[in-house]
Amino acid sequence: MKTLSLILIVLLLSSCGYFEKKPERYNGRLEAETYELSARLQGVVDSVWVKTGDAVKKGQPLLLTNRQRSALILQQQSAQQEELQANRAALQAQLNQAEAQLALNRLTWSKTKNMAEQGAATSLKLDELETAVQMAEAQTSALRAQLRAIDTKKEQLKSAVELTRLNWSDALLTSPVDGRILECYINPGEMAIPGRIVLEIADLSLLEATFYMPLTRLDAVKPGQNVQVYIDSREEPFPGQIFWIADESEFTPKTVLTGETRSTLVYAVKVRVANPDGLLKIGMPVEIGW
Repeated sequence: MKTLSLILIVLLLSSCGYFEKKPERYNGRLEAETYELSARLQGVVDSVWVKTGDAVKKGQPLLLTNRQRSALILQQQSAQQEELQANRAALQAQLNQAEAQLALNRLTWSKTKNMAEQGAATSLKLDELETAVQMAEAQTSALRAQLRAIDTKKEQLKSAVELTRLNWSDALLTSPVDGRILECYINPGEMAIPGRIVLEIADLSLLEATFYMPLTRLDAVKPGQNVQVYIDSREEPFPGQIFWIADESEFTPKTVLTGETRSTLVYAVKVRVANPDGLLKIGMPVEIGW
């Protein structure tokens, strides 16, 4: 009779869902990948087009440092390029003339040599023509060397122009991602220095949340596992995915306020959650479940 009663109690509890597995929930806090931007060139800031809290798009201009120096250098380099081009054209004309003279001298020397072999020309005349050929060869060689030197200078100047144009381009700082300005550390008129952070941007399109699990429950999660991310202001969860599980345990951080697990060893687990509508915010507390 007792056995029958126990069976009936178990069946009753099962029908009421007493033995159903309860969903697991863990606390976390949303974070975003941040970008700390610094000026690429040293210079006075001409313009800052954003302020803290502004939403920005990838490629959007954010800040401009003074370009006057680059503009003056470009003008100077452009004049140098024109001068080199004019000098090269003049040298090429001289080389063409020298090559024509060399060809004529060689032809005259060849004919005179045949005449000298027949006794119709003197060896002195042949020597004079041979000297003329050698001088013409030396002149053409010198002109070719000057042309090569000019071509080398043109390539060097071309590289210098590209560098100046790069400096011109680097004076404009643009956003690397769609996001929001977390901090703006500089104002127009101040000096921007390479390596010194001027803007901090957060990528809000994809946020991350970290929660902590005890070793006894670690087998319930794995990388690539889909989870649900809940916020207080909305009943419907956001889809998330586990992408990282810590290899080493740690003491539960103080931010996790669950009394039972505050002093236990746990493993950190990270989840990514898409934020296409911008409803999720940095620092927002969430619950992760499955």
